[in-house]
Amino acid sequence: MNLIPFAKQHLRMNETLPFGVRDAHGRLLLASGTMIQTEQRLNELLNNELYADEQESLLWRRRMLATVDSMFR
Repeated sequence: MNLIPFAKQHLRMNETLPFGVRDAHGRLLLASGTMIQTEQRLNELLNNELYADEQESLLWRRRMLATVDSMFR
């Protein structure tokens, strides 16, 4: 597993991600498809350095880059 940094601003309450969010040691903090339902849980996650598996998050990252690119055009 190759971990890459995950920007905290992408974590939001009542939304899911199509990949797991991990800590610097690779421990799973938020499973794929899991919704953050409380501010307490969101704050717990935000107090960590966050990472994602490079392969698992590839499609999502490509979509994000395409969205940003289209906004600039």
